[in-house]
Amino acid sequence: MFWTIIMNGKNAHTQFSCICQNVLPHESGTLVDVLNTNLTKLFFRQLNYIITLSSSDLKSVQTFMPHKKSAYMIESTYESQFGKIPSKKDARKKLGISAHALLFFGFVRPYKGLKYLLQSLPSIVKKMPELKLMIVGEFWSDKKEYIDLVQQLRLQNNVMIVDRYVSNAEVPTYFAAADAVVLPYTSSTESGIIQLAYGLNTPIITTSVGGNVDLVAHHKTGMLCLPENPDDLARVILEFYDKKLEKPIKKGMKSNAKLFRW
Repeated sequence: MFWTIIMNGKNAHTQFSCICQNVLPHESGTLVDVLNTNLTKLFFRQLNYIITLSSSDLKSVQTFMPHKKSAYMIESTYESQFGKIPSKKDARKKLGISAHALLFFGFVRPYKGLKYLLQSLPSIVKKMPELKLMIVGEFWSDKKEYIDLVQQLRLQNNVMIVDRYVSNAEVPTYFAAADAVVLPYTSSTESGIIQLAYGLNTPIITTSVGGNVDLVAHHKTGMLCLPENPDDLARVILEFYDKKLEKPIKKGMKSNAKLFRW
């Protein structure tokens, strides 16, 4: 589609640039990867300049388009979209949460790693039995595997699922109610959820993959753990609580806001 737009708009004076959120899709497979890479190259060859939203995507561009002009910038935050952010007490009262809470927010897709977060919970709730995990977002595939996992791990009392589109008006309530946003991605380019968390000043616990490392400094603006590793994720979450890191990380996030100024 984009290639067609360029070919119909080409002339001696017009230049074309593209802002890429994902240079290549997260879902992969040998044939799919070959097709995606070749079609992307076909399009990129027509561009004068490419801007990516993460350093990992910039590396992808430079790997198969080494002579193309390219750079990356960090996406802005979105707090201007929201009105007044409620207090944690008011947000929890509205959601019916009475104790510590973690938030998994956004589309549920395999690369988002939700299963690893669920697998990490038993060792966490053993020490924090009142902890509540809010899973907020639409499921791209059948959510039965996640429901089954919750039941197998006996986490019914510790998990709240909101399987629907969440409007802008509702977003601040979920972020304000959470002690931290947990993003256990198995791969990442850039995550709009991290920008949301920065804008709403909610600490981030995520994996050290892709563009996550551009934005999260361990112990300063968030917490990093190994991908696809429930034990390490549990360790980092418990460290977050044991060392009472919520306030210092919030302070670090505010002082790092310059990252997102365009």
